Amino acid sequence: MKRAIAVQEILRRVLIVEDNDNLEEALADVRKSYKKERIVLGDSDLISNPITGESVEIFEADWIDLEEVQHMELSNIL
Repeated sequence: MKRAIAVQEILRRVLIVEDNDNLEEALADVRKSYKKERIVLGDSDLISNPITGESVEIFEADWIDLEEVQHMELSNIL
């Protein structure tokens, strides 16, 4: 039987920006910079789960129907 297993890491970077008393404008400016790839998150932005202390979570991808998984090609990483 095939299973869908998810590997998840969370990246986060905190940016300090001027907002001119307008949070929405500051958020929009950062979104724009991110979309233009001026902000690129990498391995130094990896954060740990505050409960487990682990930086990676591995779990069943239960949002994918098990019957559908049976028709998917195996990942060749193992």
